[in-house]
Parts: sequence; C-alpha cells; structure tokens
Amino acid sequence: MVFSPSTVSGTSLKAILNGFLKKAKPDGYVAINAYLPRNAENSACLEDLRVAIRAKTGDAVTAGFGPRFQHSTGQFHKGGPKNALFIQITAEPEKDITIPTEGLTFGTLIRAQALGDYEALIEAKRKVLRVHLPSAKDVALLVDCLR
Repeated sequence: MVFSPSTVSGTSLKAILNGFLKKAKPDGYVAINAYLPRNAENSACLEDLRVAIRAKTGDAVTAGFGPRFQHSTGQFHKGGPKNALFIQITAEPEKDITIPTEGLTFGTLIRAQALGDYEALIEAKRKVLRVHLPSAKDVALLVDCLR
C-alpha cells in the first residue's frame, strides 16, 4: 500500500487514517473520492466506510466514484469552503486494457486522472489523504481501520 498524506504521518494505514480524521472540523465534511470499479461490492464497502467515518468524526460524509464526480462535486471540492477532508482511494487494476491507438492503458488513464485530481486539491490547499491499494478488494481494510 502507498499512502500520500498531506498533513499526517504514521507507520500503518490505521494510524495514518485515524490521524488524518482527527483533523475533521465540527462544521466540515469528509469526501471519499474512490477511483475504483463501480460495482455492488465496492459501493457497499464505501457505504460502510462512509458510515464509520461519520461515526468517528460527526461530520457529513460523501462518497463518489471517480473520475465521474470531477465535473460536478469535484468542482465544489476545489472551489468551495475549506472545511473538508478528502480521502482519495486508488487501486491497481485487476485487468488493464490497452486503449486502441492511444499508446496507453485504461489503468494509466485512471491513475493520471486521480493524480491530477489529487494535485488540484493540494494546490487548492485542501487536506487530502491518498491511499493506493494493491487491489480494489482491499478497500475493506479501510473500514477495518476505523473499528
């Protein structure tokens, strides 16, 4: 696993995630930006994660699949009030497919979109934690860290 914390440190996913969530503001929110396959299993895991974060912070928590949110709530994330925490979740693709005539794969494209979103949030001075998982199935580990 790779962590890119903008404002916390730690030696384990649990320590980093919990340390990051301690920065939640009483009048803020937490946004989960998941660059993962949109399927029932990942939707259920993100819902469990959303509920666990809300219980821990008392804040409203949103969850969305990227890159589709970039042109809607993603604009609010970068230009709205600075009272939010952002958790960006990415994972290695199960199967990476080449985009015909483009010289890159869909996995590379998604990673580039996620990295661009992460850098835009940092540039907008937002608090962001980026977690890159070995597999999308590992998203359940984030929920376990909050129990």
